[in-house]
Amino acid sequence: MDLNGIKEDFSYSAAMKICLKDDLIKKITIGSSYRFTGIIVNAISTFNKKLLLEPMFEAVQVCNKTVSVPPRTLCDPYSNIWKLQKEYNNSPWRLSAKLSLDFGVDVAPSGSYFLLKLGILLSIVASRSDHRWSKNISYSKTKLHILTVGENSLAIERLFKLGSLLGERAVYKTTNTELIADFSTTWHNHHNHWVYGAGALALADSGICLMYDLNFQRKEDKEALWKVMEDSSITVEIPRKYKGECLTDKQTHILYPLACTVWSSSANRLIGISESLVRQFNLVIPVNDSICEGSKSVRIDLANNVVTSNNSCEQFRLKPIDYNTLINLASEFEVQFPNDARALVEQYILARRQSLFDCQLNITFPLNAINTVWVCKEDVILAIWLNEETILSMYGQSDLMLSSNCYTTTNTIVDTQEIWLQQFSVHLSTFLANFNS
Repeated sequence: MDLNGIKEDFSYSAAMKICLKDDLIKKITIGSSYRFTGIIVNAISTFNKKLLLEPMFEAVQVCNKTVSVPPRTLCDPYSNIWKLQKEYNNSPWRLSAKLSLDFGVDVAPSGSYFLLKLGILLSIVASRSDHRWSKNISYSKTKLHILTVGENSLAIERLFKLGSLLGERAVYKTTNTELIADFSTTWHNHHNHWVYGAGALALADSGICLMYDLNFQRKEDKEALWKVMEDSSITVEIPRKYKGECLTDKQTHILYPLACTVWSSSANRLIGISESLVRQFNLVIPVNDSICEGSKSVRIDLANNVVTSNNSCEQFRLKPIDYNTLINLASEFEVQFPNDARALVEQYILARRQSLFDCQLNITFPLNAINTVWVCKEDVILAIWLNEETILSMYGQSDLMLSSNCYTTTNTIVDTQEIWLQQFSVHLSTFLANFNS
């Protein structure tokens, strides 16, 4: 069903009921695609003794199954990014200020940490599209399926709302909606009717599926998710009690490939999540604002293990002259690098290059997780540098301009910051050109 015209209103609907007349039901076969024409209506339902306004679709026509339905393809995320930029007068500073305001007090006043996370997350998601960034290299789709972000649910929802711009559609998997499929029976006009509902993974086709903290997911959901990640496909088996006489065994087993990116949050990936499921994530990013020595040591150990355990990683290590050039560039903006900055740089490089080149170079990095414990100005510069033509290289440098009073500045100060930002972009572009050559 085509919801392009109402995507903004129903981006977060995990399911929508489609009401069909008897003559239309006879044209439907489970597992096939159809295009419906009808009217969107609202129905009143109750949940926990509360009245809810539930969207419903009253179909009046359905395409015959012999009529070809145009396949859904991934939209170009970069076109959406440029649309987003135009909305703020092509101003990276205004865009970052808008993002910070949208994300609330967790970002203000500094904004550095959260905006960096936002840029990294969106840049990785954007990289999953088959987008040619140069004439000679075609980047493969990343294997990233699940992104684990340790934040409160409100921040996740806001991040998801912005991230949904990068996908064809976005589905929010709530605690009372199904992951794979939903089966039930209803009683209407003295007859029992079977109701088959697509799960969140199927509804998010060519888009993004967001779930709550994995630690709070039902055990059966986590087991099903692990199976989906392992097989890269979704298998739906209709329970025996819902199999009617008119359905064959072939019709009750449906198999289709996983065609969406799945995001989930997890305050602690080591609690309540099986190790096998974590491995299936391929790239898990637990982001935590707290600082503790234990987490810091884990971060450093990960970086050391990555850069020493595989000789193929040598090509991604920084040469001393390149690192010194980066240090000198940062010093122009009064940014001091910590002692372990080089390990962090190489860690970012490996993570970024894994998502872009893993398939092409046939390299399997021994990196299952990136623990970013603390991010400050030097890390913002690193992110801008390493993400090159992604969203951070377009907007990320503006984060260096955010201050505690950046939302109350005068137009003169804003103009001055715009000029400074342009100069900074030139310096970065020059450095990138020299480094890449």
